[in-house]
Amino acid sequence: MSPGYPAFAHIGLRENPGKNLNQVTCPDRESNPGHLVSWPDALTVFVLRKRATHQIPRPGTRFYICSLSLYTVVYKGQLTSDQLWTYFRDLQSPNYDTYLALVHTRFSTNTFPSWERAHPLRCLAHNGEINTLRGNVNLMKAREGVMKSSVFGSDLKKLYPVVEPNLSDSGAVDCVLEFLVMAGNRPMPEAVMTMVPEAWQNDQTMPNDKRDFYHWSACAMEPWDGPALLTFTDGRYVGAILDRNGLRPSRFYMMKDNIMVMASEVGVYDTDPSNVILKGPLAGLCEGSNEPSGSLKAI
Repeated sequence: MSPGYPAFAHIGLRENPGKNLNQVTCPDRESNPGHLVSWPDALTVFVLRKRATHQIPRPGTRFYICSLSLYTVVYKGQLTSDQLWTYFRDLQSPNYDTYLALVHTRFSTNTFPSWERAHPLRCLAHNGEINTLRGNVNLMKAREGVMKSSVFGSDLKKLYPVVEPNLSDSGAVDCVLEFLVMAGNRPMPEAVMTMVPEAWQNDQTMPNDKRDFYHWSACAMEPWDGPALLTFTDGRYVGAILDRNGLRPSRFYMMKDNIMVMASEVGVYDTDPSNVILKGPLAGLCEGSNEPSGSLKAI
């Protein structure tokens, strides 16, 4: 058995957190400061979910794992924003702590509500459309015939298809982004920049090192074009990016109390104007930094 496919054992079943206030899933910061876990463990959990997703579904049945990660927890349902806090009582516990959150709420207008289509997904939440979707998915399918991995070896094909069936355009982006990070062992910001590049070809002000990166990534993958606003996280980084068309609204606030907020509309987050240090349209946000997009993407 290859390193990517260890054996698994069922340990136990946790009660629905909406029913039991005393059972709380949260990092143990005393024994695990910074809630760091080993990469092999994170990869093992990714493989488990992909194998289950590919092997368990049968005709006439539905199967979808909303959340299975060592870094993040996904809470979602057919709820209003206020109901989320009362249903998932983890979120009411003072022991439950996080330094980042990615929130998505909407009325389902052009799709029927379902677990697999509701946001947030495993890596991202998305406002917009991917209008190059058919070409993106077809080319990703074609790559499955030539991709190689030193970690998975011949078992890499057991993770295929990369884009799981019956998902929305957002679900397809999420699958590919997660695959680049987990199977490709690429940092989340680099994977996002590969999939959603800037309009770099004719930008004479772009630094040469960033231009060289985009030139290289264009050989590896075609752009996933919107109009799209993508917010993303891997539990370490949290960020937001517009596709190169730049047609989706987005605004950010950076505040004196060490909070940074980005939202797709103005007025989502209420705060005293005197508490705001910097605000404006989205240029690039990244955890732990207040640098503009150019500086962030040069890291």
